[in-house]
Amino acid sequence: MRKLNLGCGKDIREGWTNVDRVTWAKGVLRYDLDEDLPPDGPWDLILMQDVMEHLKNPHFAVLSAIHVLSDDGALVIRGPHYTCRDSYTDITHRRALSSETIEHMLATANVEVSTTLLFEPWNQWMHWVNWIPYGKKIYESTFLAGLAPAKHVHVMIRRKR
Repeated sequence: MRKLNLGCGKDIREGWTNVDRVTWAKGVLRYDLDEDLPPDGPWDLILMQDVMEHLKNPHFAVLSAIHVLSDDGALVIRGPHYTCRDSYTDITHRRALSSETIEHMLATANVEVSTTLLFEPWNQWMHWVNWIPYGKKIYESTFLAGLAPAKHVHVMIRRKR
C-alpha cells in the first residue's frame, strides 16, 4: 500500500512518503502544497492532517491530491472546526473548517465525501450530530455550536465508482 502524508510537519510516519513545505527531518520531500503537485501516484492513502487551515489555496491542494489517488484510494483530511478555540489562537491559520467546507469545494468533482465532527472529551455527548440526518447542519446553525464547540472536522474522500 502506497501512503502519502501531505503537509506532514513534524508528524513523520514510518512507511509513508512524508511531504512538507519545510523539511523537518531526513527523508521529508519538499513541496509547497499551494503551488506544487503532489509526488506521482497513484497513492492508496493520502493524509492531510492539520494542513488545510494553513494553505492559501486549499482547493488546488485537495484537487491535486484527488488527482494522484488510486482508483480504490482514500484522501483523509482533518482540520480545526470553526468553533474550536485553536482555530484562532494559531497565527499561521488562514481559515477554519465547517462540516460543509470540503463538500462545497468538491461539489463538481466525481468523489464521495463523508464528514464527521470530532469533539473534546468533555463534549463527547455531542457525537449524536454525526448519527442523525442533518445533525451537523442543525448543530452548526443553532446555539449548540457555541454551547459545545467541536474540535476538528474529519473528512474521508473516495473516488466515485
